[in-house]
Amino acid sequence: EQYDGTNWITSPATLASKRSYMAGFGTSTAAVAAGGYTRTANSALTEEYNSSLNSITQAVWSAGGTVNTVGDVTSGAGTMNAGLKFGGYPPSGGGVGTKATEEYNGSSWTSVNNMNTAAYGATGTGLQTAAVRFGGYSGGALNNAEEYDGTNWTAVTVVPTVRESLTSFGVQTAAVLAGGYNGTAWLQTALEYDGTNYSSGGTMPPTTGAQYAGSAGTQTAGLYFGGYVPGSALGVTTASYDGSSWSAENNMLISRYTSGSGTQTASLAPGGYMNPNSLNPTAG
Repeated sequence: EQYDGTNWITSPATLASKRSYMAGFGTSTAAVAAGGYTRTANSALTEEYNSSLNSITQAVWSAGGTVNTVGDVTSGAGTMNAGLKFGGYPPSGGGVGTKATEEYNGSSWTSVNNMNTAAYGATGTGLQTAAVRFGGYSGGALNNAEEYDGTNWTAVTVVPTVRESLTSFGVQTAAVLAGGYNGTAWLQTALEYDGTNYSSGGTMPPTTGAQYAGSAGTQTAGLYFGGYVPGSALGVTTASYDGSSWSAENNMLISRYTSGSGTQTASLAPGGYMNPNSLNPTAG
């Protein structure tokens, strides 16, 4: 689906391989969807999305490089030609995530220095040379955070409360982390991160999904969409953030867990896992 700042529309382009829990990054016209889960196995696939009003085919997904470390519930940051994928749930499972980190140059993946803490269901935002990772899960919900400088990961100030399956948007020194699960409850609150400390990012609209949502944009012009609160009919709601407060926006077309990329007024939500308790009865 594509978001123009007001409405969601179905893109004419579809992923070549149906899968969920992918790492997503880039913009609404040049995005990457990497890894994930196909309902039967973890996937090493990468697909690139390119859209141009000047091209004969306005939007299309094409094959990208194969990731080195397969797994789902991964995290991503960066742009299509300078991307970053980290963490995830490996095929070996066992409730423990991976520390693996890979960089993407627009055609191939390179394994680089690991994170300090293994995690899946974490969230990441920023650039390939200035990324930040918050929370996640590895035997339990985590509250630690790490920053990546293009070479190494460094532990930074921990998140005030544990959060897993959350999402984030912005850059390393001006980020928002939102939603997630703290081990006992699904959260509908957000935090701002300035590169050192956290402050309140307000309370999201009550119908906003709180687990595995997609996001896009900046700290002062962000977007949060999809996700799921188990046991309730959520998963299509969209909310925008202006740097101080949240506002409800038009719903997505299909209820699902998803990833996101782009800006507040030009966003992309590829693939995902469909919520059976959808607000859209035709979604499945």
